Amino acid sequence: MQYLRFLGAAFVVLSSAWVGFASARRLRRAGRELDELRAALEQMESELRCAAPTYAALCQRLAESASGAVSGFFSALATDAAAPDFEPVGATRRAVERSGLCLPPASFLALEQLLDGFGRFDLAGQLRQLGLAREALTHQAGRLREQTEAKCRSYEILGLCAGAAVLILVV
Repeated sequence: MQYLRFLGAAFVVLSSAWVGFASARRLRRAGRELDELRAALEQMESELRCAAPTYAALCQRLAESASGAVSGFFSALATDAAAPDFEPVGATRRAVERSGLCLPPASFLALEQLLDGFGRFDLAGQLRQLGLAREALTHQAGRLREQTEAKCRSYEILGLCAGAAVLILVV
């Protein structure tokens, strides 16, 4: 009987700690994905200046050069854009959901404004929009980078403390 009590206590503490560590891992992942998205937007700008490919081809090139969820995001956009009945409004949201991309709300909004309206402007206007989106992502990445370690430590400690508090209440 004592064995089950210790096993249950360990389960409570470890599951709470896991939630805290998973939250910290998600925050770190968001920072990496923001950096990779910024690099993809720089590549997008270069592609537009030099080759001016179609939107679907551009997204496919970005998917091939990116990795992980960012690659999946651009791949989903390329697949949607290649469809004959492509509707750009909402395409960014659908692609984020399918790829599992982890973005802060302000970054998502900047990306959505850029990509859901892609092609509405001439090349100069499109490059301006791209620059604004890249600036927003840079700003968000900077803010996230400043806060990441402190928040991650807080999430991890909070997870451990919550497990310990539940254990105290149960025992």
